Amino acid sequence: MRAVTLLAAWAWVAGCASGPCPSTAATAMSSTASPQSAALHALFASEWDVEMQEWPTRASSLGDRRHDDRWPDVSPAGFARRAAHARELQARVHAIDPAPLSPDDRLSLELFTREVDVEVEGEPYRLWHILIDQRDGIQTADDLGRALRFATTADYDAWITRLRAVPAYVDGAIATLREGTREHIVQPRVVMERVPAQIAQQVVSNPEQSPFFHPLRSFPASIPQADRDRILQAARAAIAEAVVPAYRRLGEYFSGEYLPACLPDVGAWQLPHGAEAYAYLARMHTTTKMTPEQIHDVGLHEVARIRGEMLALMARVGFKGTLPDFFTWLRTDPQFFYADGRSLFAAYEAMSKRIEIGRASCRERV
Repeated sequence: MRAVTLLAAWAWVAGCASGPCPSTAATAMSSTASPQSAALHALFASEWDVEMQEWPTRASSLGDRRHDDRWPDVSPAGFARRAAHARELQARVHAIDPAPLSPDDRLSLELFTREVDVEVEGEPYRLWHILIDQRDGIQTADDLGRALRFATTADYDAWITRLRAVPAYVDGAIATLREGTREHIVQPRVVMERVPAQIAQQVVSNPEQSPFFHPLRSFPASIPQADRDRILQAARAAIAEAVVPAYRRLGEYFSGEYLPACLPDVGAWQLPHGAEAYAYLARMHTTTKMTPEQIHDVGLHEVARIRGEMLALMARVGFKGTLPDFFTWLRTDPQFFYADGRSLFAAYEAMSKRIEIGRASCRERV
């Protein structure tokens, strides 16, 4: 999935809170911006809508409720469609002439282009097959219900529609994981051994024990009792008829096929083109062109530097003992703790003032 661009994230958080969302912001600005700027912002808005449509759970989490009744398409066809779109988008953004744009728009275009380039660069490694880990994945999809607002009957009805769509969501995930096992793009076994228990939590005999039932445990006062009864009945039926069978199917597949196919050791070197994929991920996450070896060397250098500064500090304060002893002293000696909340707050205010003075000084130098 392409990361949300800086411009789009700003437009959603800042713009939607007090004005139009990204999908309408481009229209609003087109009357005052240059044609090139208006076209660029229209592209950003369009891609935001594509992002929200392709990843509806993310959209819901961000407050875009247009797709609250859907799960993302995590089937092989879904990932192939997004990869094709990224390639087409790459050609479009590279064809944009930055010269007529304002400095801010040029920066936004540069950031956006980099994100698209990174996504296209990663396509050959097909890392989307690694769809599940020990913390996140389709086995914990119910977490969404704890993150969303449920204030109207429409919110609950959308959730029930989502519950009814769980089988297609699960089947798409199984197809992608199965394709990954054929291509040997899988997780290490040690990472995945916790997942069967997570899936098992979704297979319940009583629908009200399902983690997906959590949003139905309470209703706002504005929901009439008749609607509550209808929603509860529909939710119980959806969990019993759609959710539980789907997760039972996922559990059988995962334990019977996927887990035995997982890698015996930990390390990207076991994947097809693993070294290249690892180097790609290093560049993506660090936004540098450094190799993994160079990044590791930087880490070793920084650890040595910080340790040296700690040892110098120990000598400066006259501490006698080892570095672990020094850490224990810092964590436990009463002189490093405030006596009460008022003292802590006063120190916080003083620190805030020093930070603000430092920021002002930096701005003056600039």
